[in-house]
Amino acid sequence: MPTELERVGVVGAGHMGLGIATALALGGVTATATDTAPEVLASVPIRLGANLERAVRSGVWGERAAAAARDRVVMCRTLEEAVAGAGLVLESIPEDLPAKQVLFARLEGLCPRATILATNTSSLTLVGVGARMARRERLIGCHFLNPADAMPLVEVVQGPETDPEIVDAVMDLWRQVGKVPIRVRFDQPGFVANRLIQALTREAIALVESGVASVEDVDIVAQVALGPRLAATGILLQQDLGSLDLLLTVAAALYPHLQNGAEPLPLLRELVERREVGLQAGRGFYDWAGRDPATVREELAARLLNVLRGLGGRARPGPYAARDLASGREER
Repeated sequence: MPTELERVGVVGAGHMGLGIATALALGGVTATATDTAPEVLASVPIRLGANLERAVRSGVWGERAAAAARDRVVMCRTLEEAVAGAGLVLESIPEDLPAKQVLFARLEGLCPRATILATNTSSLTLVGVGARMARRERLIGCHFLNPADAMPLVEVVQGPETDPEIVDAVMDLWRQVGKVPIRVRFDQPGFVANRLIQALTREAIALVESGVASVEDVDIVAQVALGPRLAATGILLQQDLGSLDLLLTVAAALYPHLQNGAEPLPLLRELVERREVGLQAGRGFYDWAGRDPATVREELAARLLNVLRGLGGRARPGPYAARDLASGREER
């Protein structure tokens, strides 16, 4: 790993930011993290400990590796302290465009010209985030899925002015800490993962809204049919395993009947209007009454780690299976 990327500043130590810091630390990188909320900073030791204990319980990491990782997460009270000496500074603050613009303008002034500046935005464009920067060639996107310490994927997003050598260096960093980076070749809303997730979610909501299937049954299909098959082959390789002429026939017959509206579906709007917005509110598509949100999220993260371990663990994550199958190489 290049020496200059052995220290990464993480701005924002909430659920996502701390997950990113945990992943970096487990991969051997020092993560200097900060947050504007004192209570968030104060809670870091407990939350970091929970992340690491979960990783050990799942068998993905050993106790020695977890103990070393704990020492690599350094909490900083100021932004200046967090970015000092960092070869990469990664922002993980709320999705507020003006706030991100102000932050990156400030980071540009604080960091040496060689420091790479990255945003974890999931919905904003790099053009918008970097609008107040003078040197946008060092701005890149690094989008994680929650929980960031468990989920292997990192979408590395190249903006219109991003230096390609910076993209290569950041891709190498994430590989070396055990993540699976993909290169998003140009800046578009939703990148890759969220576009796929939203397309599937829109159809799932439409099936429930129209009465075709219950919430529970739609999720069962995703868990026991789509999930295992997609984990083994991906989307497009699966079509090659069948036949593209069959895909064309099915697509011509089915596409006209799929949900393709440009606006959120009425069922979703109704749930939000009733403030039934999910786990934190006690009700969403499911009834969460009486469940502690922190406990539920911890259970989900543990389940994800167990699934990922079954797919090959941190060293050989599931996506490699499709690549090896297509090339004739089998993992040993």
